[in-house]
Order: sequence, then C-alpha cells, then structure tokens
Amino acid sequence: MNQAESIYSSPAPTYGEQLGSHNGPHDGAPMTADNLAIADEKRTRDSKDEEATMIGKIDTAAATTKVRDEGEDSSIGDRTAIETKNLTWVQASFLLLTEYIVVAILSFPQSYAALGLAGGLITTVIVGGVVLATSLILTDYCIAHPELIDICDIAYELFGHSRIAYELAAIGFLLNNVFIMGLHVVIGSVALNTLTDHPFCTLIFSALITVVTGFASLPRSLSQVSYLGMIGAFFMAIALLLALILAGVESAPAMYTGAENIKHVGGFAHSGTTFVVGFSAVLNIIYTFVGQILIPSYVSEMREPRDFKKALWIVTIFEIVLYGVGGSVIYYYVGSDLIVSPAYGALQSKYAKIVAGFTLPTIIAVGIVYSVITSRFILFRIFEASSIHRRAHTVKGWVVWTGIVITLWAFAFIIAGAVPFFSDLLSLLSSLFDSFFGFIFWAFAYKSLNKGNLWSSPARIATTVFYIFVLLTGLFMLTAGTYASAESIKASYSDGTVSSPFSCANTGY
Repeated sequence: MNQAESIYSSPAPTYGEQLGSHNGPHDGAPMTADNLAIADEKRTRDSKDEEATMIGKIDTAAATTKVRDEGEDSSIGDRTAIETKNLTWVQASFLLLTEYIVVAILSFPQSYAALGLAGGLITTVIVGGVVLATSLILTDYCIAHPELIDICDIAYELFGHSRIAYELAAIGFLLNNVFIMGLHVVIGSVALNTLTDHPFCTLIFSALITVVTGFASLPRSLSQVSYLGMIGAFFMAIALLLALILAGVESAPAMYTGAENIKHVGGFAHSGTTFVVGFSAVLNIIYTFVGQILIPSYVSEMREPRDFKKALWIVTIFEIVLYGVGGSVIYYYVGSDLIVSPAYGALQSKYAKIVAGFTLPTIIAVGIVYSVITSRFILFRIFEASSIHRRAHTVKGWVVWTGIVITLWAFAFIIAGAVPFFSDLLSLLSSLFDSFFGFIFWAFAYKSLNKGNLWSSPARIATTVFYIFVLLTGLFMLTAGTYASAESIKASYSDGTVSSPFSCANTGY
C-alpha cells in the first residue's frame, strides 16, 4: 500500500493523539474546523487538568455545519450559529479561481516579452506542474493530519512540533496576505486612474478601494465568500478576453510613434535581458500560480476533504491554458517594445478603459477573500474554540471582527503607498513568501509523508529528486529573487513617473 492509499484507508489521528507525546495525556476528542485556539493552547499548556477541561468543552458531534455553544438555548443556536465545514469541491473550485483567475494574469505578456514566447510558455507549464504537484502533496498532508487547519499548524507539525516555526509561519501568513491585499489596492487605483484620467490624487483612489473592499469583507463565512470567486473569475475572464480581442483589432498599441517594432516577438530572452528583468518575469509567473498558503484553510472547511483534489486538477489545467493564451496573444500583437504591466495599459486609451472597468470586480473579490481568511485567523487567536463570540453573531464578536478588518486594510493601504508598482510588488511577494509557502514547505511535507520510503524504488527516487529540486528552487527564490525584486523597485522609482512613496502621481494608462 502506497502512502496515499494509507492516508485514505486508515482513520486520521486526532490532534490529541498527534500531540500526546509532546504535551502529555489527552482524551483524543475529535477536532472541528474552527479549533485553532484549542490547537494553540495545546501546544503551550502543561497542566493536565486545564487541558482536560478545555478538551471537555468540545462537542464531539461538532462535525455538523451548525455548532452550538454548550448550555445555549437551541433556538438561539439555530439563528446565530456560523456555518463551518460546509464547502463542496465546486465551491472550493471557485475559491481557487478567485486566487488564480486574477489581475496578475495581465502581467504575463510583459513576462513573455522578457523571457521570449517559447521561454514564457515553457516557464508557465513547468511552474504550473510544480505547483500542482506540491498542492496535491499538501492536500495529502492535510488529510493525514485533519487537526491542522491552517499554514501555521502545518509549519508546527512539519518542523518537529516547534512553537517557533508556528509563530514564524503565522507572521509570514499575515504579512503575505496583507501584502496581497495591498497589491489589490495598488491595481485598484491603477484601474480607477485609467478609467477617470486621473482627476484626483492617486492616494484618494487607493483609499476608496481600501474602504469599499474593507466594508465588503465583513461577512465571516467562507461559504458566503466562495460565491465571490465565481463573480471575480467571471469578470476577469471577460477582461482578459476583451484584452485579447482589442489587442488584435486596434490599429497600433498605446504610445506607438512609428519608431517602435510592434512585431518584435522572440522565442527566448534576447541577449540584452538582465538577470533582474528576467528573474522578475519568472517571479511574476510564479506568484500567479502559487496559492498553497490558503489550501489548509480550504481543506479544513471541506465536507469531504478528499474531493479537494478535483478542484486542484480542474483549476490548474484551466489556468495553464488561460495564462499561456493570454500572455502569448497580447505579447504577439503588442510586441516587446511597448508592453507594460498590467497589459491593458498597452491598449489605446478607449480600450484600456473598458478592460480596466472589468478588472474592478475581480480586484474587490480577491481582496475580500484574503481579508476574510486573514481576519478569521486573527479572530481564532483571540477567542478560544468554546467561545460563543467565535462561533455565533454576538456584539462583542462583531466589534472585534470589525476592528480586525479595519486594521488589516489600514496596513494594506500603507503597503500600497510604499510600493506603488504592480509588477514589482508581485515579484517581491513571490520571493519573500512564495519561496516558503509555495516550495520549501512542501519538500518537507513530502519527506514527512514518505519517511523511510524516499529511495525505495526508481519512481520514488525520481520523485524525491524532484522535491529536492523544489527545495532548492525555493531557497534560490528567497535569496536571488529578493535581490532582483529590490533592484527592480529601485529602478522603477528612478525611471518611472512615481518618484517617491505615497505619491499623487498618475499610475493609470
């Protein structure tokens, strides 16, 4: 029986069983999806009496989608309970689409211009395949350890029940998500500047995107938020389709003077491409594919966790095709001399406005998803699993929740003002966070799932070598990628219209 078969054929241990040798005796009570606070306390409490009392508060029948606080009136529970563990694989697919069918797709033409058409397509397929493989390993790991409900739990388990690993992952998780929220403030202000021809200071548009998306982030249920995935992916698909069509029908790209070669399309990177430009292009592609950081949160909310792999396969195949077509077609029609990121900036103004308008729903939808995921994580650190404020609609719970949402979007606004360059912020996110959450972690997850079996057969040896490559890739991204991103940001401030942070300069097209 291989590792995957053993995962599915044997019952997964409870969190108490997993931590028994680490924290002492336990009663093995099964865990629910909303138990991060319990998991957190189990790692730090040494008192057997306190642990037994806390575990005793967990209703062992809480696998249903309506969870009631002990001692609460059932009629109140029916009206106020917040649904958990109710995601289907179809809803999960839409959540993944919200992550992957996003405005970052419009960075692909510029990446292909740097890498060449063949180089860009090859990079797209390779990165997509690697991310799918690591996502499947992560899903297996989550199924084998159902008590792990977020990326921090994963880090804790992977690195020998290390509290330090848990807290570092928590910091990385929060920073990654807030940076992504900031990215959507940036691209939102770019879209509004493009639509309106910059009548106001860019910071006003950034503030508007922050307020609107923050207000829309107040719902607390992932199942409610999943429908935004459908809306966001739909509008982004239309935006990309329009960009493809308009790039082909317009007489010439924006800023065309007659001197530029709009048909300058190469198979691979031309001889003058620097390491910073080339690797930044690769990092942009990696960023758009990597989304494993949210997978544990999704799997923990699934009605049937095994079905999550269906969503992964369907969405990955779809995104490889979509990214490849979008990047290559727009690059072909615009050429390397005039391409920008986002790509609608290379279209004539009247066409750019149309595409920019269709990107706004996606910008808001993706910002909401990352806001809700991050806010839930913080809320679960504040309130223990037995707290009524965590699992039902109470005044205190909503006050705390609203405060969290406001704080997160305030930080996102600051990030957007500090790094107002779309492509450069993508590269920085990719090098700092995707190196860990997209590559390094899952090499260790593979090792854990196949302990003692890494070199048992030619196929297993090949897979092990592959995950060594994954580990080394992550380390290279973290070091060389961060350097390339920093140099690119420096060059953007020197060469672009925005010469300083928190500038009112026009970032639209």
